[in-house]
Amino acid sequence: MDMAWIKVVVLTLAECVAPEGKTVCQEQQVQYYFVDEVECQKVLEQLIDYRDGFENVIVNKANSSCQATTRSSEVFSSRTDADPSFVDDDGNIVVGEGPRGKDFMAERHELRLQSLQVCDDRQLITPCRRGDIIIESVSENKTDVWKQSQ
Repeated sequence: MDMAWIKVVVLTLAECVAPEGKTVCQEQQVQYYFVDEVECQKVLEQLIDYRDGFENVIVNKANSSCQATTRSSEVFSSRTDADPSFVDDDGNIVVGEGPRGKDFMAERHELRLQSLQVCDDRQLITPCRRGDIIIESVSENKTDVWKQSQ
């Protein structure tokens, strides 16, 4: 088995989503992977149109795009060489099964959560945690304000 680099197209959708009944939204980016750039552009347009229908979602069209990149992939010299990696004992194709390692960012988040104290409402000392959320101190950084056009 060898490794090869294949071209993929990454669709990034940047949006700000507010919980129902709230006016403050949380910025997030969602990524999807495609082999075909035309298909990626079609899906991006559909997602933007779909999200625009929600009152609590603002899509940042400037930061939403389809970008070509590469990913490494296993390459086999023949179907016979590949079968043991993707076929179970009954001859069924098995793709992506088995235990997956924890995401690096999720792992670091968990470690940081464990090291923080629980937030005290009477005397807030940051950073602290409230459930799975880390409360940081006020920063000097500029905050983006998202406004939805009506």
